[in-house]
Amino acid sequence: MKSIAYLRYVLDEMKAQPGVKARYLGEKVLKAPVLRLNRLCGLSLPLPYLLREDYTVSNRYGTWLIRHGSDFDYSINPLFEQSLEPSFQCRGRVFLDIGAHIGKWSVFVARANPEVQVYAFEPHPVTFEYLQQNVKLNRLRNVEPVHVAVSSGRSKALFEMPRVNTEMSQVVTAPARSNCDLMQIDTVSVDGFLAERHLQPTDVGLVKVDVEGHELQVLEGMRWLLEGATDLSLVCEILRRQTQREAIFHYMAERGYGATQLPTGVDYLFRRTRVPARAAPAARA
Repeated sequence: MKSIAYLRYVLDEMKAQPGVKARYLGEKVLKAPVLRLNRLCGLSLPLPYLLREDYTVSNRYGTWLIRHGSDFDYSINPLFEQSLEPSFQCRGRVFLDIGAHIGKWSVFVARANPEVQVYAFEPHPVTFEYLQQNVKLNRLRNVEPVHVAVSSGRSKALFEMPRVNTEMSQVVTAPARSNCDLMQIDTVSVDGFLAERHLQPTDVGLVKVDVEGHELQVLEGMRWLLEGATDLSLVCEILRRQTQREAIFHYMAERGYGATQLPTGVDYLFRRTRVPARAAPAARA
């Protein structure tokens, strides 16, 4: 059934592909199993690219400029992480998309909630360019791309960028994988960013964290937000290979947040279930 649904999706998306339909269809069908295997197993198998130019596709999420020779099209597939859609309901006036990639969830939330201001954080230089283009393509005035990595505070960090699966780019303390490019990037904390923009924790209704192993540091940098928010939903990807899994759950539980595992198996929805008995004022890093 999944294969049939995927083929139907590709055929529908091809309506936006004049002149490249045959190559587009072949590339989509060939790439899917390789991308899935790379993501699940942490591999870097080469992808079969048939297109040699950027192209634009449209689906129910929006309109997207896709870089040729990339996995960008996989990231905006509505069949991928479709089960997460109900969790992306913003009850406040601000959505923080941390690890926005080319903007799937930023565009999804912004189109559904024109009154919500979206801040889309993406440190990868190439991906960020396409994020900006996709915001323009969808004519969204309530999305602001922010070219910086989010961590526990304002600093410099080493950023590792795989040449195949760009979604698996991550902040690292030392080079860990082959077939990756490295660069130094700036980091900010969520609390520091909110303070700079004169925003309060009560303004934020939704946060998404997808940072490939750097989740605990990101959460440590939003203590002020977590303790001061009144109706916050936080969607966080926590991969099975994440070495700080238990520390993440403990850190959130200390601040009164319970976790619900979402159907993807690697994403969790955190909502406040209690107010901590003793909550010290948090510093805004």
